[in-house]
Amino acid sequence: HQILYINITMNVERSALADIALHEAGMSRLLFERAPYLTYMVPIHRDLDQNMRAFDAKWRNQLRRAESLEPAFTWGNDYLLLKSYVTLHNTMCQIKGINRYALSYESVAAMRHHLGARLQFLIGNHEGRAVCGCAVVIIHNKGYYYYAAANEHGRNGYFSNAMVWFLIRKLQEINVTELDL
Repeated sequence: HQILYINITMNVERSALADIALHEAGMSRLLFERAPYLTYMVPIHRDLDQNMRAFDAKWRNQLRRAESLEPAFTWGNDYLLLKSYVTLHNTMCQIKGINRYALSYESVAAMRHHLGARLQFLIGNHEGRAVCGCAVVIIHNKGYYYYAAANEHGRNGYFSNAMVWFLIRKLQEINVTELDL
């Protein structure tokens, strides 16, 4: 009995439906690598100071500003987080005038169904409203920053920086050692 692996490099626009189609075509271990020019790999160290030093001074200053505003983050896989993320994503698409990249609740719910607990959502809230969020796929010890979005309040407050920092600490807790942004 011999196991063969197929390495798939996605270098074109991806969608939840394409991912699901690959899963339904028999790809039971969904592992996607993005083309090198589209990605930035962040090693997640046990020492948080080492993680912090990996970011430039401007990013760290924006993080401090965001943290001073005391955002709250929620992590999980439930439908309310999924719905909150899709709403943020589609709001961002409207703001940027890129409505063709809007997501449907159904396609993200189908992705959640097929990926199960490997798909997690992180939503940042400030003053009682969602301001930023991301969808993360976790496979073994690697996390993939699959989708991310912020509304105007989120962008102006640099809450995405605080979200990424929260994400790094969360992934560290669950023994993920690399984050593909």
